[in-house]
Amino acid sequence: MSFLERIELILNPQYKADEQTVLKEVNLDTDNVPFEMKRIIKCDARSRYVLYKFDCEPKDDLYPFPYFNLKDANGIGLGVAKVCDYVMFVERDEESFILLIELKKGMESPIHQLEQMQFFVKFIQVRAEYAGINIDAQIRKIGITEQVSKDLTKMGNNVCYDENGFVQLYGGVYFWLRDLVK
Repeated sequence: MSFLERIELILNPQYKADEQTVLKEVNLDTDNVPFEMKRIIKCDARSRYVLYKFDCEPKDDLYPFPYFNLKDANGIGLGVAKVCDYVMFVERDEESFILLIELKKGMESPIHQLEQMQFFVKFIQVRAEYAGINIDAQIRKIGITEQVSKDLTKMGNNVCYDENGFVQLYGGVYFWLRDLVK
């Protein structure tokens, strides 16, 4: 059984992203102005993937964290259920990858949401292992922003993850999978 077949065996198919070829974030910016960020996923012949979305609103029927209080007694958000926008499970040649992806319009750091999702993914891996299903893979954290900064990496052949498996990308229309899983 392939890595992707094992993923699809254990994860609820209702959490599969509706659009498997596009990363999209529709939200309000800091001035409450609606915006849409979109990256078209480009996949080469050596790679296969499946895209999941766990970043649901608490009011959604599919909300994956019903056991958390989202606010304290004063109505302040706790952030315990904040996760990144997408989780992409990838097979490339003989290797398996789990890409945690967060889209941000501004320069706000995506690292908190990516790390929260990494805990959730590790939980999934441990539960699967307990059931005798191995879904071990390299985990990589990817932030994508519309803003440009000298500290960010432009999408292309020179994608370089830091020691924590994180890279912050900017610009572009495409999400080139081959550049992120080599």
